[in-house]
Amino acid sequence: MATIPPPVRRLKPLKTLLELKAGDSTIDVYITTVPIKSSNSVLSAVRSLIQDEYAVDLQHLRRFAKLHDLPPHLKSLVSPSETTTPVADGQACLCLLVAPTASIDLPALKECISNVLPLSENNAPAVWTIPVPQLAPTSQVQATKWTTTHWPTVYKKNNPFGPHPNILSRAEDEMAGDLDKWMEMAHSVSQASVASGTGEGAGAVIVQRENGIPRALALAGDARWANGRSSPKGNVMAHSILRAIGMIAQKMRTAERKKGDAPPPSSLDELESAMFLDMPMHLEEHSVFNESTVSPDGYLCHNLEIYLTHEPCVMCSMALLHSRFGRVVIDSRAPATGGLCSEGTTSGTVAQPHTSQLGHGLFWRKELNWSLLAWETEGHEPPPLNDKCDMQA
Repeated sequence: MATIPPPVRRLKPLKTLLELKAGDSTIDVYITTVPIKSSNSVLSAVRSLIQDEYAVDLQHLRRFAKLHDLPPHLKSLVSPSETTTPVADGQACLCLLVAPTASIDLPALKECISNVLPLSENNAPAVWTIPVPQLAPTSQVQATKWTTTHWPTVYKKNNPFGPHPNILSRAEDEMAGDLDKWMEMAHSVSQASVASGTGEGAGAVIVQRENGIPRALALAGDARWANGRSSPKGNVMAHSILRAIGMIAQKMRTAERKKGDAPPPSSLDELESAMFLDMPMHLEEHSVFNESTVSPDGYLCHNLEIYLTHEPCVMCSMALLHSRFGRVVIDSRAPATGGLCSEGTTSGTVAQPHTSQLGHGLFWRKELNWSLLAWETEGHEPPPLNDKCDMQA
């Protein structure tokens, strides 16, 4: 029995702008050590001093932590020996995260702890100021990292700054089995564009997934040079994504005419088609275009999937949003010109495509009226559109 080869590519969710910004945000808090038996009493007492305790949500951080759960630098801070749990009057202690420094007065805090605990004048409570992550982690990996660098952190399997992890996981389970198939189709038509001289090496395939069964609805290669090279950037309306969306629109118009809901073809239709080049040009494109039909009902590409050889430019990224796609997968980033990814770059080189500079992250922006699930692929590294990585896909 023949064995099925494992998939070449793996899906890696794109990070949103808010996720990237969240990773850098910290807030100063007070911590102290308290005997285990008195921990709840101390917490109740200090809470009465905290001004608007819930103004800053720190529920992703452990309120109490044992010595062995602290990162190394905090272990040295609260227990210089680092070998034993802090002890007060013969009792083992816990470390308490009190509150943000801006919400409680330090002298009042120390006095409050002294009133609760039987401390001598020479044994005043020790309070330290440390930075902690201000916002909740968006993955278990991030929570683990913060636990080793800041303070014990809890991941609650939620993402307040992007798609819910469970939604992403279910989508990945559906898409993983045929990911390579769609990407190979997109790369095949992109190579046809280059070979024919009609465009650059970018391709797109639009997929509909109904009842767990996927089928390609449109396949398009780049065609910016189809009408010549009189413009330095060619026909920007003939990028592969715009052509693929245009093919869906052509199919919907045909379906509407069959129902009698659309006017007959006119000279304006021909003019639009000549500009957008939204009819098949290559054999691969014809095969998909003629094979499948679309429903005349609904909004253009609502909740369809699109697989792209390269990250789209800002214009094409916005076209994805306006067309109401549900999912997008890119096989290669375009750090200097792309519009989807939140990580950007100042140089746009292949060797170092990711820097601290933020990108556009258009797939998930709260100020836009649509968002979609977005991934890049791992395990396969297609070549960039050009050596400088400054070609717009």
